[in-house]
Amino acid sequence: MSSQVQWFALQVRYRQEFRVSEQLRERGIEEYTPFLISKRRWSDRTKDIRVPLFPGYTFVRIDRTSRLLPILTMPGVVHFVGENSPVEIPDEEIEQVRKAVSSGGMLWQYPKLSTGEIVDVTYGPLAGCKGRIEKVDDKAWSLVISITLLQRSLAVSVEPDWVQVVPRSKMPPAPVMRKGSSDVASRQSARASVS
Repeated sequence: MSSQVQWFALQVRYRQEFRVSEQLRERGIEEYTPFLISKRRWSDRTKDIRVPLFPGYTFVRIDRTSRLLPILTMPGVVHFVGENSPVEIPDEEIEQVRKAVSSGGMLWQYPKLSTGEIVDVTYGPLAGCKGRIEKVDDKAWSLVISITLLQRSLAVSVEPDWVQVVPRSKMPPAPVMRKGSSDVASRQSARASVS
């Protein structure tokens, strides 16, 4: 096994994403839990609350050979995502999520992977990202960025002139999925680039 520091996904208990993130930070472990600010309305007030972009998951950057057990024994942690052992998440996928979150564009959870064109973003705050494009209307498009291992995506608004279509010969292979599995980790049998 590699001793290189890599990103991994942790599955956590319901509504424990931020609590687990805080515990990881307190232990000096690099973590990332991207979130949206959502307005919640009650009868007497409206409040902004943080909502995880990937509910039930947080990301950690660790050396898999030295720090798994202390993380697995933390309250709220269910397991690392991976069929038989934790599966690494490419740095580029995490970096693209960070760029999308900090871009200032409208951001929302995207329910599934898109079947649209794969594009490179060549201009604007998302320059360097790659994803699938979804046309919203003639003036605004959304770029779908994925964490392939989790089979989860997010969408961020982009200007149509910021993107360039990736030729089909340079497109990454699609992930191979097993039929009939309900566990995110066991559904993943091949890793692919950002889709």
